[in-house]
Amino acid sequence: MPVLYPLDMVVAFPGDEDLLLQPACRGRILKPDAGTARGTLVAFHGYSAGPWQFDELADAMCARGWNVVLPRLAGHGFATVTGEEDPGDLPKAHEAHRYREEGDKALALARTLDAPLVLCGLSAGGALALDLAIRHRDIARACVMAPLLLPAPWRARVAMGMLQAVDGPAGGSLGRWLDRQPFAWGKTPPRHEDGWVRPGHWRFRAGNLAGILGFVAGILPEAGRLTLPLQVLSTSLDDLADPKGCRILWERQRGTSGGWLHFPASAAVPHGMVSPRQHPDAQSRRLVTDATLKFLDTGTATHVPPEGGRVRG
Repeated sequence: MPVLYPLDMVVAFPGDEDLLLQPACRGRILKPDAGTARGTLVAFHGYSAGPWQFDELADAMCARGWNVVLPRLAGHGFATVTGEEDPGDLPKAHEAHRYREEGDKALALARTLDAPLVLCGLSAGGALALDLAIRHRDIARACVMAPLLLPAPWRARVAMGMLQAVDGPAGGSLGRWLDRQPFAWGKTPPRHEDGWVRPGHWRFRAGNLAGILGFVAGILPEAGRLTLPLQVLSTSLDDLADPKGCRILWERQRGTSGGWLHFPASAAVPHGMVSPRQHPDAQSRRLVTDATLKFLDTGTATHVPPEGGRVRG
């Protein structure tokens, strides 16, 4: 059993204090009451969501003696003066570079805390964690959960390919057009029985979606540069990130150790696999959190890939 430390400090992520943000989307830093921490975890949430996706995992890692840094993705989490979501600062079609820039800032902050430095990311946050791991050699290990490397919806894959093939020769006109087109994940955000409504961004512009897809498109071509221990988690029930992207990642990366843990449909693990709000089945969610905590805390990976390496439903 790990030694459990009480929380010593929870502070706002630098720069978030004076911004008009949705409360659950504020970046923050957790520190254990144990003097020098055992290390520092940086966890990146998914696209259009917020740090709330890691509330429980962050508490568990802090209880094990780790600093936990929970930044916002670039432009995420803003609210209007009346408390409604404000997507106006989300990166546009030609602003994919902002995800990398904000990720570098979070990493620079983490370097001022205790080593070793480990990364975790869910969905688009998993892609950002991989981008940082590719470019920086002082990261001890990284865990990516349902990383958004290939979008699952076929329309998104077509749009991603068209933007890459057409937008450059067209002088960026397609991206600017997408920046003006409204987009929503559905008619209304999901509302839970206790009244909780998903924080983050439910309605934005198609160009914002193009921006994140443009960013993640650069990850797999560079996967061969990954040399650190890597834990990959994927699920057959993923409706946003195609788990075949994890197969390509696993085949290309050259990590010194690690594992690929794939959950079949029978495990009932959804895309938002780590948050109780998105994965309410406690028994199923425990499969994810146990494997994730074991790797982040001790470096011990779990390797249960799909049978024959093929992803099936």
